[in-house]
Amino acid sequence: MVRINKYLSEMGVCSRRKADVLIDNGQVYINNRLATKGSQIDPAVDVVSVEGKKINKGKEDLEYWVLHKPKGYISTTCDEKGRKSVIDLIKSRKRLYPVGRLDADSSGLIILTNDGEFANKLMHPSHNHEKRYLVRAKYFRKNSNGWIKSKFEGGILVEGTNMKAEKVYSIENISPQEIQIDLTLVTGYNRQIRKMCDKIGLGVVSLKRTKIAKLDLNKLALKSGESKQILKEDIL
Repeated sequence: MVRINKYLSEMGVCSRRKADVLIDNGQVYINNRLATKGSQIDPAVDVVSVEGKKINKGKEDLEYWVLHKPKGYISTTCDEKGRKSVIDLIKSRKRLYPVGRLDADSSGLIILTNDGEFANKLMHPSHNHEKRYLVRAKYFRKNSNGWIKSKFEGGILVEGTNMKAEKVYSIENISPQEIQIDLTLVTGYNRQIRKMCDKIGLGVVSLKRTKIAKLDLNKLALKSGESKQILKEDIL
C-alpha cells in the first residue's frame, strides 16, 4: 500500500504538494470515490483518476520498458513548458510512467512501467537497488582524485542532508581541467550528483546513468533514443 500523494508523485503526475491541492479540490478519485489526504492505495488493484483522467486501470496487463534517454527529454509525463518527454519515445498503448527521475540535461537508462507497486519497490532506498553513473566534471577548485573519492563515499552535506555515493569505482583524468567519475548511488535525491559535485568545486559537464539494478546499458545495446520492452525479472 502507498499513500495517494506519494503514488501520484512517483508516477510522474505531479509533486506531492500539488497532489494534496488536487485532493483538496476534489479532483482525485480512488475507485470512483473522492480521495482524501492520507488515503492509501494498492496500485495493482485500485483505479485512480485525476481531473477526470485514469492514471491506472487497477488489474491490467503490466508492461516494463527500458529506454536509453537522450539529453533534452524530461522524465515526467507532462510539462507546463511543453518540453519533450521520455513518454514520446516509447511505442506502447499503455499509460506508462517513468520510474524515478533523470533530469533533462542527463542521459542514460530509465525504466517506464504501469506497475506502481513495482516502481515503488524499485525506487525506495530501503531495498538497496544500485544505480550506476558516469559523470564528467570540470574543476572549479582543484583537489586530488583521492580527496574527491573520499568526499563522495564519506558524505557531503547538501541542504541539510548528508548525501553520498555507495561506491566510487574510478576517477580518471580526461584533461588538466576535467575528470570522469564512475560511481553508484542507492539513494535518489533530486539532482543529487550535480549538487554533490557543486559542493566540492566540480561542475558537471555530462551525466549518464549506465546501470539500474540488473540492467546494464552496454549489454542492452540501445542507441540514444531507443527503447525495448522487457520482463520484470530482467530488472530485479
